[in-house]
Amino acid sequence: AANPGVNANFIYPGQVLKIPSANAPAPAITPGASGPTPVAGLPSTYTVQRGDWLYAIARKFGVSVVALQNVNPGINFNVLTPGMVLRIPGGAPSPSTSTTPTTSNPNSYTVKSGDTLFSIAVRFSTTTYALQIANNLSNSNFIYVGQVLVLPK
Repeated sequence: AANPGVNANFIYPGQVLKIPSANAPAPAITPGASGPTPVAGLPSTYTVQRGDWLYAIARKFGVSVVALQNVNPGINFNVLTPGMVLRIPGGAPSPSTSTTPTTSNPNSYTVKSGDTLFSIAVRFSTTTYALQIANNLSNSNFIYVGQVLVLPK
């Protein structure tokens, strides 16, 4: 909180961080410009925005980091990327929330734990390069659980 704009998941050697004194009041956290912290009627999901980090998201919705992690098994919270959809504990259930991959689009695949771009390419008789191009992936080694990939035709 004393270091707004610093992503706690990506600090580096030599980076200067402010350490608040024990007597100083804690500054308010305002991640992004998304508005005030909801108190009632929590949404069921939240889409990660650029600059978001785990503690700020938990604080935004008034939940603990542990509770946020528990309702999102399989997500690597050390690597939050814009567009990731997180479930919010205590949020209203949504009819669109599902733990199984969507079958409405046969040309897509939802990444599961243990998947690699190569294993997905083999499963669907394509190449990693074709998947990378179809999904505008700058790094073929970085896909995440829950990500929906377009399958090339």
